[in-house]
Amino acid sequence: GYFDTVVGLIKVGSQFGNLNAELMGHSFRLAPQSDGWFGVKYNLLGLFPVSFSPLDDIRLAMTRIAGRDVLVGSMGNETTLVGEKLQPPSAREALIDYVGKYELVNQDMGVTPASLALHYEDGMFIAECTFAQLPNIVLRVGINPISDTEALISGLGSSRGETVRMFKDKTGKHMVFSGL
Repeated sequence: GYFDTVVGLIKVGSQFGNLNAELMGHSFRLAPQSDGWFGVKYNLLGLFPVSFSPLDDIRLAMTRIAGRDVLVGSMGNETTLVGEKLQPPSAREALIDYVGKYELVNQDMGVTPASLALHYEDGMFIAECTFAQLPNIVLRVGINPISDTEALISGLGSSRGETVRMFKDKTGKHMVFSGL
């Protein structure tokens, strides 16, 4: 499934009998440990797990808190909430017409995305953007439609729960978020 985390959207799935995670355009293997936690290994070329020392001490586990499936992380003696599992939206019709690539029309607002797109993957709406200042990083967030003209940024934390407004006019389809 998809998890909204402090570092963006993580897609977790199985491939070739392994549990893998995709984050910001990179692939990781989640290696089961005897205590129910998972170690994190970087997948070179998306296929071959290799040791990468900053990840060696990170462990992840899924648990349920207050009716929500959440991802917790542990590093050394510290354990923290990492993210929440997202559920596919019940209403899909409102956003399906807005899937595609977008042009940002007001680039003069400080750090803004270099590219922006809305995708529909595995029953989820995913907004994806890149920034010129962060090469090779793809930021992805879940989008949940709540009406024919509005959707919310899914997940917990900063900028989550914010509204995306959608409308059509004679010039095309538009999405507005935080002034962009």
